[in-house]
Amino acid sequence: SPDGQHLVAAGGDHVLRVWECGPSERSHPKGPWPCIAVLHAHVDYVSSLSFSGDSRFLVSASADKTVRLWRTTPEWRCVQTLRTKTWMQACCIAREEEEEEEG
Repeated sequence: SPDGQHLVAAGGDHVLRVWECGPSERSHPKGPWPCIAVLHAHVDYVSSLSFSGDSRFLVSASADKTVRLWRTTPEWRCVQTLRTKTWMQACCIAREEEEEEEG
């Protein structure tokens, strides 16, 4: 995650796994990172994952023709599912540009 607090992995088993990795242990962990969430929502392999810039959301795309939006705080949960006509190979969260004030 952009804030350095979490690592998320997914793949052929359809499951997203979330590990907590404090910023001081990113490059030299003192032991295994704790798995804090196992997320079951997709029914086919997960092809892509992307965090929002503020680390509050995660998006996952799957061969099951869905894109899921996950809220990361206070608990990991799916807050929206988008169904597509074809499977998604990649996904990302784009930051909404703030409107410039005139004047």
